[in-house]
Amino acid sequence: MNPKLLLITDRADLARLQAQMLVHSGIEVSVLNHTLAKNKTSAADLEGYDLILLNLYEEENDCVTICRKLRAGYYSPILALVYERDERFLLRVYEAGADDCLVQPLSIHLLLAKVQAWLRRSEMKERTIGFLEAYEFRFNPVKSEVITPEDTLIRLSQLEARLLHLLIINSGRIVATDLIIQRVWPDNGMCDGDRHLLKALVHRLRRKIESDPTRPQYIHTIPHQGYSFRVEN
Repeated sequence: MNPKLLLITDRADLARLQAQMLVHSGIEVSVLNHTLAKNKTSAADLEGYDLILLNLYEEENDCVTICRKLRAGYYSPILALVYERDERFLLRVYEAGADDCLVQPLSIHLLLAKVQAWLRRSEMKERTIGFLEAYEFRFNPVKSEVITPEDTLIRLSQLEARLLHLLIINSGRIVATDLIIQRVWPDNGMCDGDRHLLKALVHRLRRKIESDPTRPQYIHTIPHQGYSFRVEN
């Protein structure tokens, strides 16, 4: 299966050459307008990509905003092409979640080499990472997939995967509500609305992995404290 790359740009016409070069090299490429990427609210809308290439010609200030948005919901590496050489700006892009920044101008051949290097790294990580196991669940955080005790494969959204990951690595312990919000939505400020989002996310995850979401066996609400992943005796 060919690797999949998402190219986010504000100039689809100028990005066409890059897309053609990548496709010619055996990479599946989808192009997304930067405005749509900036305003996406569902992680599920942009799932399934092995690498995200962010190339903004005219709206470079949106680079930090989009990186934060993507990093809050995705595990895939983000490669940012930037035209600003100022170190302070580059640090902001890295802090927002970019895995690498390439300062333009950059030859098409070096860009391809960088893309292929990051794709190899992602492929190696996927091959070597082990499953996380708890109470007969087997969770793959790279693919955002979980195998239930009934041996059913469930695909999760990135937010659902973040939540399940945090609960599984803390199996048997209570994970505080505030901590979950910080880890699942790392760039959001704490507010009451976040707790409503978390309740909705827990509900969606229960519907996917619990045999009866109204009487959960595994994801338990601990009133006034948080949530716990455990089997009650």
